Amino acid sequence: MTHEDRSNRQIMLERAALLLTTEPGFGRFFKAAIPATDGEDLGRRAPDAFRISVAAGLWAFADL
Repeated sequence: MTHEDRSNRQIMLERAALLLTTEPGFGRFFKAAIPATDGEDLGRRAPDAFRISVAAGLWAFADL
């Protein structure tokens, strides 16, 4: 299955599952953020760009 055959949502959920083993806290947060985000919004960004945006938002919130 190629990237074109899978939705960004599917790809992000797979990456979230991997993050659960390396960064459990962020992995859980990222996994929860994916279904909470509109599908059209997910389609506008590459999966890695979305992950970076979510991480940046989380770290910005942690600095408050």
